[in-house]
Amino acid sequence: MKEAVTYQTLLQEVRDQGIQQGLSTVALNLLHEGVEIAQVAKLTGLPTEQVQRLSETGTDESAHDEPLVNFIGAVSHGSLAQQPDVELYGD
Repeated sequence: MKEAVTYQTLLQEVRDQGIQQGLSTVALNLLHEGVEIAQVAKLTGLPTEQVQRLSETGTDESAHDEPLVNFIGAVSHGSLAQQPDVELYGD
């Protein structure tokens, strides 16, 4: 059961990471269209400092893919499929 909780946590981290990456992509697109940093922050809900970094670098350097890598590793080793308490599609 402990592993099932770990996988649920990992799945949530992967979802959260995907949402953050999506927001960063939208922010970068808005910045490329000339939208002001403050407006991009307001529209995306991202902190102004993060939008500023995106503006300066042109990429999301804060993206951290460890949860996704761990999830892929679990799936490739079959351990995730062996967890009956884990819902792969929704909550």
